[in-house]
Amino acid sequence: MTPAVPAERVRAANGAPIRPGRDLVLYWMIASRRVRFNPALERAVEIARELGKPLVVLEALRCDHPYASDRFHAFVLEGMAENARRLAGRALYHPYVEPARGAGKGLLAALAGRACAVVNGMYTLLSSLPNAPPPFATSTPMMRKGWPSMRMVSPTMPS
Repeated sequence: MTPAVPAERVRAANGAPIRPGRDLVLYWMIASRRVRFNPALERAVEIARELGKPLVVLEALRCDHPYASDRFHAFVLEGMAENARRLAGRALYHPYVEPARGAGKGLLAALAGRACAVVNGMYTLLSSLPNAPPPFATSTPMMRKGWPSMRMVSPTMPS
């Protein structure tokens, strides 16, 4: 079976192996906050099917997001409602809106600790901001999807 996501679009974010004995596959929705036309989500679905595990989609909205504003939050909340409709019956969708600054601390780590693999899309803009949080560290394998960018260049694509 041909994978839905070409190998040159997938990058391991750490060296941890996939852990098939764990409970779930986690898709951490941070860059492409949509269900359609989302290769990272497609890759997470592939892994979940290969392992026979449920797919959990975590879409979180922090109070102190670098672009936090009423307009941005309204946009994300509308998208969360749409994602909930589109994922109903297909994945375990977990939208999380942080009620107070820091209240969601540990949520991602707790879910990742139960995951065979964590998949997310690349979002190099946020990681390049001066006050960006450090990268998420886990012993669970993380796979990132993305087009070549300043931070990742595929060997099959010209730089």
